[in-house]
Amino acid sequence: MKRFIGILSIIAAIGIVAVLTILHVEPEENDVEIGLMQVNVVSVQPQKITDIITGHGQVKPRWETTISSEVNGRVLSVSEKFLSGAEFSKDDVLAVIDDTAYVAALEKAKAVLTTAKRKLKEEQQRSKIAADNWKSSGFKSKPSGLVLRQPQLEEAKIAIEAGKAAVKKAEYDLAQTKITVPYDGVVVSRNINPGDFLQIGIEVGKIYDRSLYEVSIPLSINDIARLSKSDDPQDVVISSEQGNDTWLGIVSRIEQVIDQKNRWQNVVVEITETQGLLPGAFVRADFTGNSYENVLVVPENMPSNNGYLWYVDVNNSLQRFMPEILFQKDGMLFVKSPFETQDPLHMTIGQDVFFPDVKVQVNATEDIQKIAGNM
Repeated sequence: MKRFIGILSIIAAIGIVAVLTILHVEPEENDVEIGLMQVNVVSVQPQKITDIITGHGQVKPRWETTISSEVNGRVLSVSEKFLSGAEFSKDDVLAVIDDTAYVAALEKAKAVLTTAKRKLKEEQQRSKIAADNWKSSGFKSKPSGLVLRQPQLEEAKIAIEAGKAAVKKAEYDLAQTKITVPYDGVVVSRNINPGDFLQIGIEVGKIYDRSLYEVSIPLSINDIARLSKSDDPQDVVISSEQGNDTWLGIVSRIEQVIDQKNRWQNVVVEITETQGLLPGAFVRADFTGNSYENVLVVPENMPSNNGYLWYVDVNNSLQRFMPEILFQKDGMLFVKSPFETQDPLHMTIGQDVFFPDVKVQVNATEDIQKIAGNM
């Protein structure tokens, strides 16, 4: 029985082979050409790019003032605008000091000046009389300065100038009994109360100018080179930490010193529209750099070790070019396209085994963000 089953198995096998031979059944062919290197590519579209340079910094007022008393006297009143956190306008009176002694000093200075003016007129009259007497005496020579009372005239004139200066000083001292500031500001702190006795030099309070803020943004030397070279004021968009609020500033100056540790320079941004922005806030600054045409944006890991960028041409052959790197940002290279056309370039990560004009098999198209994420 076993022998009979074995004979049937042999006959069945021979039959299957015969059927396959008649039907010419062949194995399925693989779509990949045998012997070609397989590469993954990413399609990169040339585009117009405006470079944006980003930095961060802390807001501060350009002008901060420590107010000190310039006169002695008792504080008669303190304005509510001189309370901490309060806002005030230019020339608002923040505090008043007793001016009794300074009114008296001004009146005394005026009296001294009046006396000096009278003495000058008297000396001028005496000088005229002396000149007339000399002339009527018949002397032919010219009278000396002593005869004409020239020293007394000079002394009287100097006394008038001194009197004017004394009046001016007394007026200034009297004005300082009313504490004012020459800009719109905010009170940081106040150190006086009604009834306090002040002496010259005592700190009264601290304030800052609320109409003009600055932000110092540290940028690398390469980032500064990317800034626009236009002579026109460069706009800067200032954003809050949360990004909900924005303000417009302009580049005021670039500090002419390089940080020895971090190798950066501070770019100072000036902000005049300060509503809603507070000193001490940390903000983001976006500078507008230069604009470029026909730019390829690729991950930093795409060039080969010798610096070439590789792509697959329309004939499925490897080609390369040495990139003109315009700038680097956030792990991406911004390079000038080697072609004038706007056709996308099928680029691949450079390998040491690549050679120009070698035909390859494009295996898959990758996402550029995926390539960048693998860096």
